[in-house]
Amino acid sequence: MEGIEFYNWFMIIMIIIAIIVYIVLHFISAGYGIFNTKNWGYMINNRIGWFLMEAVSFFGMPFFYFISDRKDFIPTLSLIMFEIHYFRRSIIFPLRMPTTTPMPIIIALLATTFNFCNCYLQAGWLFFYHPEEYYDNWLSKPQCFIGVVIFFVGMIINIHSDEVIRGLRKPGDKTHKLPTGGFFKYVTAAHYFGELVEWFGYAIFTLSPGALVFFIWTFANLVPRAKSVHKRYRETFKDQVGDRKIIVPFIY
Repeated sequence: MEGIEFYNWFMIIMIIIAIIVYIVLHFISAGYGIFNTKNWGYMINNRIGWFLMEAVSFFGMPFFYFISDRKDFIPTLSLIMFEIHYFRRSIIFPLRMPTTTPMPIIIALLATTFNFCNCYLQAGWLFFYHPEEYYDNWLSKPQCFIGVVIFFVGMIINIHSDEVIRGLRKPGDKTHKLPTGGFFKYVTAAHYFGELVEWFGYAIFTLSPGALVFFIWTFANLVPRAKSVHKRYRETFKDQVGDRKIIVPFIY
């Protein structure tokens, strides 16, 4: 099987798995964060777990980039955008966690596996299999700039929302509190909304089938979890939740 044929089949399999994950997560809440429980098995330090699973993306994409012989400008810029996100997720985010609440090692391993597969999805198209002239004159196409703007708007929403959550608890405090302010005025899961917007913008910027699959996976993973968090907040904080939506302002 040739490389591009394997890549295409890999994308199809990843989409099928994403659909299964989307369905399953409506019935099972992954055991980290507000749903942290020892029922998921052996636990590891939260910061170590986050670093391990996100560092795969941070180091994996440059690896694929450097072994490829196709380093066009747009794929290189795509790599830089990808690395900006994952530098924060793998280095800055874990170091700034307010607590060291443990996470199940199975969650970290599953996320690590996905991130490795996702590196191949992104790198396969950007650095190996896109048509030779696919990214020629890309900067003259409107979706290029639209995608970049959407990507960084999503990143800003995501970072600001994480800061709001981080500011809810003092060091050593492990109680969950209702986030307010910013996009939390409109949705329960503003940080997830920001990440959805980010990868939607990335898919528009690259027009890569791999980036589209990544957005589908992000949707499949975050939307059911946002729904579960929204339900938990309704049970815990009652009317304080107000009329905010789950993850998409004014819509859902």
